[in-house]
Amino acid sequence: MSNFEQDVNYINLQEVDPNYTAIPEDTYQLKVLTLKLAKTAGNPTKGTGPKPYVKGTFSVENHDKFSGRRLFANFWNITEPGSRDAKDLKKLSMVTGVSQEGSFEGWLEHISQVGPSFKAPVKQVDAIDFTTKEVKQNTDGSPQKDNVIDFRNVQIA
Repeated sequence: MSNFEQDVNYINLQEVDPNYTAIPEDTYQLKVLTLKLAKTAGNPTKGTGPKPYVKGTFSVENHDKFSGRRLFANFWNITEPGSRDAKDLKKLSMVTGVSQEGSFEGWLEHISQVGPSFKAPVKQVDAIDFTTKEVKQNTDGSPQKDNVIDFRNVQIA
């Protein structure tokens, strides 16, 4: 039997809690996994076209319980230098030491390849269903929580 077969033989879905639980609020060491340029679909009925934004994936590092846990952040308003999202990306650049030396898209690719670490507070917020504008519910009826990275207070790892 191969290692792969041995590894999957130990999976027991009966032991898996189907409810999503956000990690507790705290300051964590995070690693940049990917920062990718994406675009919104736009809304032709409102006369708006697609807009660029950045999709970010981060992982918790050096934590007894949550190492490897993935966190996600979207930077929606990146085209205006005074926007919070643009400032958050600048702060991320500063604390990781990965500065933009060419195109913005090239920087996103470079910081994803480097995979630098930083420290930041992680908060919990209600998970909102953007269609209904209501708080999402777990299968047990409890409200779902999402994690939000506080980029205003990022620090050098």
